[in-house]
Amino acid sequence: MAGKKKEKTRPQPMVAVDVEEDPLTVEQEALIAQIQEAFKGVQLEDDGTSLQQTELLDAGRDPSDLEGLPTDERDDWTAILDRTLEDFGVVFSFTDKKGYKFYLPAYMIWTIRHHPSTEYLEKRATQALNVDAAIYALNPDTYQFESVSFVKWFSTLQIQAIIKFLEYSTRHESLDIGTAELNLEKIQKAVQKEND
Repeated sequence: MAGKKKEKTRPQPMVAVDVEEDPLTVEQEALIAQIQEAFKGVQLEDDGTSLQQTELLDAGRDPSDLEGLPTDERDDWTAILDRTLEDFGVVFSFTDKKGYKFYLPAYMIWTIRHHPSTEYLEKRATQALNVDAAIYALNPDTYQFESVSFVKWFSTLQIQAIIKFLEYSTRHESLDIGTAELNLEKIQKAVQKEND
C-alpha cells in the first residue's frame, strides 16, 4: 500500500547470556557512569551501519541484504547484550561514523567490565571480540573521520569520556597499553589543535 508508513518494532535481543562478572572497582563504576552520561540518548540513525551490516561488509556482501538476520538494536546502545558485542568483533572496521558513535560506548564499557576477568582471559583465544577492540577503534585517523574530524564528531562530554577511558586503559596490563597511549596522545593533540 503506497504512502503507508512502516511501523517500527523494537528489535529483540539476538542472544541472551548471563555471565557472572568480577566486582567493579570504584574507578570502573565512575568511568562507566561517565560514559553512560556522555553518550545518553545516542541512537543509530536508519542510514547508520549496524552490527549485522558490518558482518555483511566483512563478508563482501551487500549491507542492505538483511533478510533473515536478527534485527539490530538502534535506539538504545545500553540494551545491547554483552554476548552480542562479543559476536561482532569487526564492527569498527566496517561501520560508519553513526555506527561508530552508537557502538563505541557499549564496547568501552564492555572492555572495562571484562578486561580483568579471568573468565574472559580464558576465552580470549576463541572469542571474536578482542578486549582491546575499543582501544584500537579510538584512533582519530581512521577513514570514518576523513570528512568530519574525530573531535568534531563527538561532543565535549563524549571526548572527555573517551580520554578518561584511554587514560584508564594505559594503567592496566591486561589491555594494550601502547595503543592506548598512542591513541590518547593523538586525541589530546587533536583537541588542542581544535581549541587553538
